[in-house]
Parts: sequence; structure tokens; C-alpha cells
Amino acid sequence: MSATRLLAALGACCYPLAVFLGLQYFPPRAVGAALLLLLLLRYRRQSRALWRDLAAAQRGALLGMIVLSALVALTGSALLLRLTPAFISLSMLWVFAHSLRHPPTMIERFARQITPDLPPEGVVYTRRVTRVWCGFFVFNAAAALYTALPAGQAFWLWYNGLASYLLMGALFGGEWLYRRWRFPEART
Repeated sequence: MSATRLLAALGACCYPLAVFLGLQYFPPRAVGAALLLLLLLRYRRQSRALWRDLAAAQRGALLGMIVLSALVALTGSALLLRLTPAFISLSMLWVFAHSLRHPPTMIERFARQITPDLPPEGVVYTRRVTRVWCGFFVFNAAAALYTALPAGQAFWLWYNGLASYLLMGALFGGEWLYRRWRFPEART
């Protein structure tokens, strides 16, 4: 994993904590402007070839985050900052659901990085797992939306900064264990 991708992943994981702390010391407009700057730097650092390699849905998700950050910078809305995790889950839902209609599915793409000659039953399995992830993203978006609207900032931070990652990890781990049991010959 490149340093840029590692920083992007770390930034995504730390987003709720960064927003929570940022809003303690800075107005929402400044936090939104900082997020916009980081996203624009990420966009600029990506090579044209890498940008072309991203699926249209993935490009749309990144551009959506840039637009959302710009809106926060312009309006100063703390609510828009707290809605970002819901938007990210909806973006991921879009990417995964789009891949169901336009194969290969996202999970199949990941699987083929490890097993290029994925057997037909593997393709069927990865399609089912992609559907499970779509269900997770629906649930996660709803939970993130709920915590952004009526709940306090501490509950928003707890769910979006910890609980959602634990749920994601449980889904990853549970699927990995099931796959090892269901396909013992694969061992990946």
C-alpha cells in the first residue's frame, strides 16, 4: 500500500474524531475548508491514469465529497459535516450496487486480485457478498444519519468513529471465517 493510500485510509478512519475536535476549536466553515483542501490535494495528487482507472461511481463519490466539503466551507453548517459519514456510506452503496448491475462486482474485483482465475461458483459467491455489503451500507447510512440529526455530538462520534468500524470489521471477519469454512480449498 502506498503512503498516499495509507494516509487517505487513516484520514477516513479519523474523520469523525477530527470533526469532533475541530468543531470544539474552530467554526464549521474552517473545518469544512480544511477538509476541502485535503480532498483537493488528494484529487490533485492522483495521476490522470489512476483517475481514469477509477470506476465512474468511485469518481462520483470523490467529487461528491469535494462538493459537500465546499458546501460546508460556504455555509458553515456543522450538520453537513456530521452528515458526511452517511454520505460516504451512501456513496459506497452506490459503488457496490452499481457493480451489481455492471459486473464484475466490487467483491469480485477484490477477489480477482488474489485469485485471477476465479471459478464460476466464486463469481456467484462474490455477487452474494456484494449484496450483503450493500445491506450493510444501507444500515450504516441510516445509523449515521440518525446520529447526525437528533443525537448529541458524543453519540455521533461514538457510532461513526468506533461502532461503525467495529461492525465493518465484524462483517469482514465473519465473511472471512465463512469463506474458509465454505471453500476450504481456496484458503484465501
